Amino acid sequence: MSLRGFAEVKANLNREIQKIEKRTMYGMIKAVDFIHRKTETESPKVPVDTGNLRHSWFTSTMKVEHKPVIKFGFSANYALWVHEMVDANFHRNGSGAKFLEAHLMQNHNEVLRIIGENARII
Repeated sequence: MSLRGFAEVKANLNREIQKIEKRTMYGMIKAVDFIHRKTETESPKVPVDTGNLRHSWFTSTMKVEHKPVIKFGFSANYALWVHEMVDANFHRNGSGAKFLEAHLMQNHNEVLRIIGENARII
């Protein structure tokens, strides 16, 4: 299974983030935390059955060529499958497929604003 549309959403956001030359790890973490909160509070929320998927959220930080890089998402081995279940009826009210992709698309400008607002000024 592959993430339909997600690669394009991710590539577009990454391209814009790369333009923020003085971005900081702090700003990147704040932006990712913002997206994580959206997956918990606004539709489509992360689907919940046993809670494993919801609690598999991860954030990993590193530096590549002295620039901050952050990876995030859901690590449950079935996260991709559930993310793409567009015809499913989920138990949690307001939850649904594309629960990560939708918030990245809807909040693209806000993510860039958060990162830019926390960029280092030299």
